[in-house]
Amino acid sequence: MNIKKITRAPYRGVVIADSWLDHFIRNNGDPGELFSGESRPLKSSVSARTAIVEIKLSDQFNGNNQVFAKEFHYKNFFHSFKPLFRKHRVQILWRNSWYLVQREVNVPTPTGYLFRQVCLSCRNAYFFSEALKGCKDLGTLARNLEELEKRLDQGGLIETLAMMVASLHDSRMLHGDLKWSNIMVHQKENKTWIIDLDAAKICRVNPGPTRFARDVARFVLNCQEVGIHESIIERFLDTYARYRKLTRASFDKPVTSVLKKLREKHQKKYRR
Repeated sequence: MNIKKITRAPYRGVVIADSWLDHFIRNNGDPGELFSGESRPLKSSVSARTAIVEIKLSDQFNGNNQVFAKEFHYKNFFHSFKPLFRKHRVQILWRNSWYLVQREVNVPTPTGYLFRQVCLSCRNAYFFSEALKGCKDLGTLARNLEELEKRLDQGGLIETLAMMVASLHDSRMLHGDLKWSNIMVHQKENKTWIIDLDAAKICRVNPGPTRFARDVARFVLNCQEVGIHESIIERFLDTYARYRKLTRASFDKPVTSVLKKLREKHQKKYRR
């Protein structure tokens, strides 16, 4: 895969060479305009927004295509200079995504990232990747709890999820916020993807029980909050341990400890 640096004012960044994004920038495209028109908004906050956007290019890129786009906003004038001194979240997202792609952990394939600069300050940052078709996040699927629990139990989805989390940790990466909304699931097949990697960290050595406990506990907490049967949660933990060649005794205690703290935090935040 050839990676190309973008230095065409007002943008700088990296893209996959000869990709739709490469051609888009060469044709003076404005990434910000992709969020209007036929885009489908996903999430929005003070610091960022995400959407599925339509790209309209030549037949070389199959005509109309959908891609995932994330735009980062800078809170104030001083924040706009941060990328000059340290890595921005969009760069971390790009690095982490490719790190996992190379290790065959399921994440959306990234296309590139861009900064929009005015003089030395960065006004916006953009990240683009493939749009996952026929997928919903696990939290959305939980709205039909009976159907989801059937897939988790009889359909074997819980084992697929456990192996995905184990593969993530075997690659020496900790997600940091492995809630259900950050796990995408195909609506018909047991295929899963991890998203929202801009806060994930790569460890120098394989993470021990206390390091990966937060990811496991965050997943388990969501299971408990939506009412997943305890036997299914136990299967998740057993499969995770088996896949990573661990004993339950080696990580049950740190996971339980983190789970208790997360539950207390959620009870205060959501008054449950």
